[in-house]
Amino acid sequence: MWRGGLARMRARRMRAIYAIMGRYRVYKMRSFLVDLLDRFYNVRNMADYGRGVEWPQPPAVLEEFVTQLRKAHNGWVPNMGSWWARHIIAQIPERDRKEVRLKSIAYGHLHGNRKDWGLNQRWRGNYLGLSEDIQKAKLFNNSLNSLVAQDSWWARHIIAQIPERDRKEVRLKSIAYGHLHGNRKDWGLNQRWRGNYLGMSEDIQKAKLFNNSLNSLVAQDRFKEVLFSAHVKKVNHHNKSSDRAVLVTDKFLYKLDPKKGYKAMKQGTPLAQMTGVSVTPGQDQLIAVHLAGGNDLVLCVTAIMPRQDQRVPELLAVLCDAYKRYD
Repeated sequence: MWRGGLARMRARRMRAIYAIMGRYRVYKMRSFLVDLLDRFYNVRNMADYGRGVEWPQPPAVLEEFVTQLRKAHNGWVPNMGSWWARHIIAQIPERDRKEVRLKSIAYGHLHGNRKDWGLNQRWRGNYLGLSEDIQKAKLFNNSLNSLVAQDSWWARHIIAQIPERDRKEVRLKSIAYGHLHGNRKDWGLNQRWRGNYLGMSEDIQKAKLFNNSLNSLVAQDRFKEVLFSAHVKKVNHHNKSSDRAVLVTDKFLYKLDPKKGYKAMKQGTPLAQMTGVSVTPGQDQLIAVHLAGGNDLVLCVTAIMPRQDQRVPELLAVLCDAYKRYD
């Protein structure tokens, strides 16, 4: 009986401890959120929309939540954009936004390196077409119209010679040429770029498993087109590699597990979240996909048949094309 009494006392004490811990955790979270609301209560009326407000230190349980809040307010998150940026841009007249965008680019390259780079002057772009000398402006605009008509005619006739089924491949190769010509000796110019390699695999069983998984993802995420798929080695932050497959669609980038019937490992990463792509100048099949938030993907394309084929330049072109669409 004495041991039973001690055990009951210990159980009551432990329940009390856990109850106090739970209440204290709720108190800390509530205190943090109240402090956060107090600090940002009037940001809509501040000159910098709260950009300079110091964020309080969050409890450990809220760190990920606060990271997303900070991205939404100061930076960028998929499908939300930046609250701060939207309100700053909303103050700029529509006609001036292109000029502001160009000045922000110039600022990034020239600030601190060039004393006067024209920040306070109007940037008009087409100075010849807007010349005060009416005769010269007229001559320039006539010449410009001729060049536009000539280039359009030339481009149309060049493209007309390419079979319809090959135009997408030619377009991707032109993108890869712009990025890799002179930097990478062999980038697959003379090979066929088929894009969806897993769906067209010669291994019928694997192709069937992949297409079943693909159909599930189409029903789930409503994307329209498969741009690229291949087997890869994924390298993590601890320099450990694992066998994966990568799928790029018109909306998302997916990591798939070939050992589990090409099941998607997580929700697809929106292509709009991509910030850049890096490849090496060598013949390796390594590519790094840079993402907002810093959780980059480092991949090495594998299982290439024939072995001398290049997949990375094709993946680079697909991602660059997608990046331009969402930029």
